[in-house]
Amino acid sequence: MDGPELRESARIDAIEVHRPVAHLLPLVLASPHSGCNYPPAFVAASRLDPLTLRRSEDSFVDEIFAAAAELGAPLLAASFPRAYLDVNREPYELDPTMFSDALPAYVNARSPRVRMGLGTIARVVASGEEIYAGKLSFAEAEAPHRRALPALSHRTARPRRRYRGANLAGAC
Repeated sequence: MDGPELRESARIDAIEVHRPVAHLLPLVLASPHSGCNYPPAFVAASRLDPLTLRRSEDSFVDEIFAAAAELGAPLLAASFPRAYLDVNREPYELDPTMFSDALPAYVNARSPRVRMGLGTIARVVASGEEIYAGKLSFAEAEAPHRRALPALSHRTARPRRRYRGANLAGAC
């Protein structure tokens, strides 16, 4: 981290996809928690200072895996922070205590992660402090965030002969 300041952007491309020139390996690498572009509305809704918000990032993981594309595997890197949206969760793994309105029945409000405050939209940062100054509406929680993965997973799951007999069990 360069300092506690946040990189804010009015328009955030959700996921940066670093594609290899030739897709040679049967895997897709992901860095879902190292993003540091903070939407201004998120920063405004937070009760926390920039340094506290940034402590939930897995800083520099995207840089550690940056060579993936050169080696023949795509890398997906979330540009937004985990404190804003955690793409390692179910799309609707939400804590009902965070919302001003009732959540639909399809929301998973009882997972262990939700109970810990770490649902798709986190209630707390890594140090356990509450993120939001007030309640959110359910409409604010509905944001598309998994567009790039299905296409890359399909391309990676091609027949074994493409990867010279590589075992693809669990690769996608």
